[in-house]
Amino acid sequence: MPTFQINHLSEKEAQRLIGEFYDSLTAINNREDVRNIMRDLLTPNEIAMLARRIQVAILLSKGYSQREISENLNVGLSKVLSVKKSIERHGDGYRHIIDYLQSTTQPKLLNRKPGTLFPLHPDLKIWKSIFDTLTIRRKQ
Repeated sequence: MPTFQINHLSEKEAQRLIGEFYDSLTAINNREDVRNIMRDLLTPNEIAMLARRIQVAILLSKGYSQREISENLNVGLSKVLSVKKSIERHGDGYRHIIDYLQSTTQPKLLNRKPGTLFPLHPDLKIWKSIFDTLTIRRKQ
């Protein structure tokens, strides 16, 4: 069975495809739309992995060490480094999300200072609805 790979498209076709995808995301107006679209496009594990990347970015922005993040969020050092490199290269998306979270919800994760005690897991209330949604979906 053939599999899709973007490098099999011409540059013009790839740009058009990705542009249409970005345009389709502008249809998102509220949290319910986000939830529905993410649930339809991604698996529960993919959603959780994206949420975890955002958590890594938040902790990097707060000055935590890569090892501290890796150990306390149960992610590999390579994942932490990948997020760090992404932030260093461009990072506008991560910064936008972090700024938004700081201005609206004030999750406990954003208020922690390096050297404070973990575990973080019980305090990640900002992600509770995501994981609740995933759990409900798995049971159905």
